[in-house]
Amino acid sequence: MSSTYSLNKHATALLDRHAGTIFYILSEETTESNVHPRIGHWSTFFMGSAQECMKRVIDTSESCEGGMLTGPGGRHIKPESYIRQWRNALEAPTSMEDRVISVHFGDGFYDLPAKTRPTLERLASAHGVKLDSSGVWELVSCDPGVLQLLTSFTQEARCDGGYIWRIFRSAPIHGPVRTDLGYKVESNSKVEGLGDFRVLKLPMQLESSDQSHLLVANGEVVATGWSYSTVGEYIRRFACMHEVNVPGSAEASIRAFRKVLASASPVPKSMTVLIKRGAVSVDGCNYKQRTFDAMASALGLGTGLQEFRTTVVEACAADFGRALQQLGDEQVFFDEPPCDLSAHAQSNGAQQHLLLV
Repeated sequence: MSSTYSLNKHATALLDRHAGTIFYILSEETTESNVHPRIGHWSTFFMGSAQECMKRVIDTSESCEGGMLTGPGGRHIKPESYIRQWRNALEAPTSMEDRVISVHFGDGFYDLPAKTRPTLERLASAHGVKLDSSGVWELVSCDPGVLQLLTSFTQEARCDGGYIWRIFRSAPIHGPVRTDLGYKVESNSKVEGLGDFRVLKLPMQLESSDQSHLLVANGEVVATGWSYSTVGEYIRRFACMHEVNVPGSAEASIRAFRKVLASASPVPKSMTVLIKRGAVSVDGCNYKQRTFDAMASALGLGTGLQEFRTTVVEACAADFGRALQQLGDEQVFFDEPPCDLSAHAQSNGAQQHLLLV
């Protein structure tokens, strides 16, 4: 498995003098484990407010848990460390001088795809930025609405190729360090009010298998798989939300969740799950329906069913524990387990069930 090496991080602050808003451009120097020689390359990858930048950073940090994103030389880094490194960059950003920003549409590597043009035109109108009818637009960074336009556009059109690096081509953007424009929040080790989280261990069919889990969070139950993916699921679903509610708390909330994971208890034998066959895929790839049929057959429930209910333990005994995760939220609906999970949980309640409130 290849991985990305994160070598250096850089933040650039852009002050919208008209709205009084500070935007940030994030640039990262990376290389790949399967490329030789491993020479670092800089690229801008996000533009947004401080809160939006932190959300993107926290989302990305999830890749550190499973080793897809590492430090220099392939050194393992935790998501908490990756987040802290970006906090340091945002605290002391460089500033960008006012400049003319050329926006090109075309087929070149650094050109914006033509299909993103309507999006840019719509957003320009919404932000009061005038565009001419030519194929090349020259935007002045200090003009009213331009920075908000570029932020909105690169976030909305990203999936269609409207990447920020196609607008700000040189990275990192050098300039004087402006700590007065930096984003600094005190590290918050308190995780009060962040929610109710438990982790349950699925029965293992083979002693050599990695342990799979269920995440029980605020009344919702999700099959998350192995330990690294369980932490990743928590980061994606909840760590960003915690950071918004309590700035500076993302790292502490992740550390707190690791304690929950470490003290996971076995899934209750009585816990049930509703599994639906689901709609036939439009692309003809219907492995989920085949998996559903195989599960029903293995459990002795017959054929032609559209849904069935079984216990989680029975599904795992039939060797379909992994399928509970693969089928996903559209087909698998767990019943929330009782708070009193088992006699084992009763004797270790403080460890088995961490209430972050």
